Amino acid sequence: MINSKFHRVAKGVCMGLLAITSVSSYAIENGQHDYMHRNVGGIGFDIDGPANPIPPFGLCSGFVISDRAFVTAAHCIITPPPFASWAVTLEPGTPENPVIQPGIFTGTNVSDFPMLVETIDAIAVHLHPDFDPGSMTLDVAVLEFPPGTFKVRPVRLAEQYYLDELDIQGVLNLRPVGLVGYGAQALTNEGYVMPGYRSRGFSKASGITDDQLFLTPTDVFDARSMPGDSGSPQFISGRAVSLTSTGDYQRLDIPEVLDFLAPFIE
Repeated sequence: MINSKFHRVAKGVCMGLLAITSVSSYAIENGQHDYMHRNVGGIGFDIDGPANPIPPFGLCSGFVISDRAFVTAAHCIITPPPFASWAVTLEPGTPENPVIQPGIFTGTNVSDFPMLVETIDAIAVHLHPDFDPGSMTLDVAVLEFPPGTFKVRPVRLAEQYYLDELDIQGVLNLRPVGLVGYGAQALTNEGYVMPGYRSRGFSKASGITDDQLFLTPTDVFDARSMPGDSGSPQFISGRAVSLTSTGDYQRLDIPEVLDFLAPFIE
């Protein structure tokens, strides 16, 4: 049986409980409401277990790679308390019906953003074995679920060294890069505006290293990363080529990542 948890928002609960000083996660500025990417979801961490009333707190994004596996950024997993469990929703939300409580994110007020919809609880969490929290190298993790949990078509991962091939062909910076996530859309004097629903936009690639993709928005393709949703995928020609790390983008098309993800796809 798939465990799920539906919560009503409990105002004022857990204030001061979380000692999180920084959430280095990102989402989409200049994005539009997205209802197309049914295989991209939001994740939250749960501090009291599925049977109890406190809702998961929305933290990051990620994407489905099989009927039982959901990929996100590893640094999202190490941010909350170590006893936290994890839950996912694929609901897109709308401006009128958000999936995460809207508000202003100041950098430390994660408990102000409970998830407002039914979520599905992960049964296991797997960090990339070579993830380095200092350098953010191999910033990839998998949330595991019972087989058959996800009914949507999985995200198509880019083939090995796909970005290198585009770079060699001289077309890497000519292809629009799609961004999809659940996080902030603007910065104000008070903090980052978190709308609480999934959005999408486009940017342009400006270069790659052995494990990172770099994006530079243009006047036309002006989406950019913002605090709120690490783990969100970036697409080129329908392939997931990277995920949002802490400022730049962790490549998914390198052997170290593809080999890590392979057992969850087979």
